Amino acid sequence: MEIIGHRGSAGTAPENTLLGVKVALEAGVSWIEIDVRWAANELFVIHDESVARTTNGTGSIYSKSLAEIQSLDAGAGQTIPTLTQVLDTIAADAALNIELKDTASLQPTLALVRELLNRDPAWHEQIMLSSFEQSIHHTLSENLPQGCLLGILLKEIPADIVSYAARLQAFSLNLSVPQLDEALVNNAHAQGLEVFVYTVNEESDIDKCLQLGVDAIYTDFPARALRLVEIKTRSVSDA
Repeated sequence: MEIIGHRGSAGTAPENTLLGVKVALEAGVSWIEIDVRWAANELFVIHDESVARTTNGTGSIYSKSLAEIQSLDAGAGQTIPTLTQVLDTIAADAALNIELKDTASLQPTLALVRELLNRDPAWHEQIMLSSFEQSIHHTLSENLPQGCLLGILLKEIPADIVSYAARLQAFSLNLSVPQLDEALVNNAHAQGLEVFVYTVNEESDIDKCLQLGVDAIYTDFPARALRLVEIKTRSVSDA
């Protein structure tokens, strides 16, 4: 089971920052997950529309100029990074899940990823785009650059979620811990989909994911999760 650093390493470093990305990379994660919004004609890595929770600022990121956004303190001396800065920091040493938080980020992200994949083959199948918005799912499915993966997120899980994801030729079905179900995992695997689960911070939830054959988990504490999974996997193999 692979470990995905959620918003970098959100439990041990400021979320969605270059420091958080570096901490996750140093831990040895297979994947890193970040969130992207289009503001001031740039792709910024931030989860909320408001900057209040994660920076020393207030108000909507969409109401701010480029200089204002770049001047914000995101904790530990970090600024709100751009998607390009995150890509340069990772340098394909781990795969990257980019969650699109607004429709405005869709086309700029597709253009950036397409150019990156054309320029650097090391990123082939190392970038996954995901979103909770079904309209974005369909646009991504129809316009995904070759070598880019699609992850399906939905707040509510309909009965036909697996066939929906399969029709869109998705790579993975990304579920929350409460949505996790053995039959759903088995059905997804039967359709060739991987199952990624968020946000898995508790040891009991790691155990459940291992037992159900989940492919990857998003966690705020990637170093700890890597240690636990290694110990538990070794214990099973030694039994």
